[in-house]
Amino acid sequence: MASVKDTADNVTTDIETQLKQLRDDLAALASTVAAAGSDKADGYKARVGEMASNVKDASVTAIHNLREELKGLEGKMEARVRDRPVQSLGIAVAAGFALALLCRR
Repeated sequence: MASVKDTADNVTTDIETQLKQLRDDLAALASTVAAAGSDKADGYKARVGEMASNVKDASVTAIHNLREELKGLEGKMEARVRDRPVQSLGIAVAAGFALALLCRR
């Protein structure tokens, strides 16, 4: 009967050892997965930062170009008004009248 007890103790010890090894392996796997996730997150963060910088630069350039274009249009409009002041006044009156009609309805 003692040999059955010894065999049971050996099996129990083996199971406990295997469970400990399994716990250690799972902890190592969790650490590896966390490190890989952290590396990916850092990569994504860097790419998002770069994209945001590119969008900002493109926006600044677009705004600068728009300002320059508006300055050019403003200069052309001033020259046109100086060349034809009566016609410009008539257009302004007509536009105001049309807007007043549209706002009434």
